[in-house]
Amino acid sequence: MQKVIQFLILRINFIIFLFFEILALILYFSNNPYQGAAFFNSSNAISASMMDFSSNTRHYIELQDVNDKLAKENAKLRFLLSSKIVQNDISNRIKNDTSTIKKFNYIPAKVINNSTDKYKNFITINKGSADSIAVGMGVVCFDGIVGKVKSCSKNYATITSVLHQDMLISSKLKRIGAIGALRWDGNNAQMAKLFYIPRHLEVKKGDTIVSSEHNSVFPEGEMVGRVTSINIKGDENFYTINVRLSTDFNKLSYVYVIKNKFKIEQDSLESLNNLGKNESK
Repeated sequence: MQKVIQFLILRINFIIFLFFEILALILYFSNNPYQGAAFFNSSNAISASMMDFSSNTRHYIELQDVNDKLAKENAKLRFLLSSKIVQNDISNRIKNDTSTIKKFNYIPAKVINNSTDKYKNFITINKGSADSIAVGMGVVCFDGIVGKVKSCSKNYATITSVLHQDMLISSKLKRIGAIGALRWDGNNAQMAKLFYIPRHLEVKKGDTIVSSEHNSVFPEGEMVGRVTSINIKGDENFYTINVRLSTDFNKLSYVYVIKNKFKIEQDSLESLNNLGKNESK
């Protein structure tokens, strides 16, 4: 501590000079709009360059982790492909049966902007309508569900994140098949809640939550998260289940946009059914 004080005393003149120099610059730029604008524009350019450098550095550091995940995903895809070939060799299914047709296409994209600290979070990716992306498509990553496409331009798309209070995902407990709705509560970016699971069912800590078949956005069985705790109040009929999300939104770098080839057909049919119900009332 004594050495620090001695250091400051020896350089007191320089410190005073530096203080008044900074004060003079602040006053100068504050009272001269043109120079101030030029200064802040330069500052913004420097900040943008630094942010770009920081982003590139972060992506470089995370490359090993990304490569590991890609290797695992390739292994999984190879396994599914070989299983499909074996299945097709063994069985003689009808060629146009929708269960044997490839229902989903996956379009890879890079995340260029992402928020996790708001009540309504969005993600921006570097693919758009020119890449066959459209509003309403589901988005996943290697670890699980990410969100749904909200809007898109020619080369970019905005995704409504799972970390959005208006986002509901039809999900089910894999072990028992019970279907509920998952929603983020706006607090922890790693946690969400699963609703509408009847209290008479046996739910266990650690149970896996996946996407259900009751939607046309995500394939059935996409990973959502795991149960961390189960709550119920008084005589309520349903649990409120706390879920740790499988996707780490703070480290999101690459995603896959899902194109369901039969979504329009399914949505049109369901709309007609709903119309018929309304007319019969």
